[in-house]
Amino acid sequence: MSMLKVQGVELTADTLEKVVFDVEGLEFLVKNFNDFDIYVSFEDTTEEGTVNTSKMIKIPGKNAQVCVINKSSALQYNSSRCVYIYAEDDGEVEVQCIKY
Repeated sequence: MSMLKVQGVELTADTLEKVVFDVEGLEFLVKNFNDFDIYVSFEDTTEEGTVNTSKMIKIPGKNAQVCVINKSSALQYNSSRCVYIYAEDDGEVEVQCIKY
């Protein structure tokens, strides 16, 4: 098992990309190398064939953000193996699982 959990992702316009890791993560660093906004979620937000970006984290172009999964209680954290990324144009991002 690699100590560094990072993946480069090629985005296809208007497609929800699923990024899968080999561990259950709690926090993910998402780097947006593009000039346009991207949207990030820990679940598939597709409703009736359309991606619902209102239920996703918006990361502006040329920025990065740590995306944290909400706690389910004071003693228990939720986790995910998957990060979903959506963009309206083709581009590239990098996703790193930084806490697992």
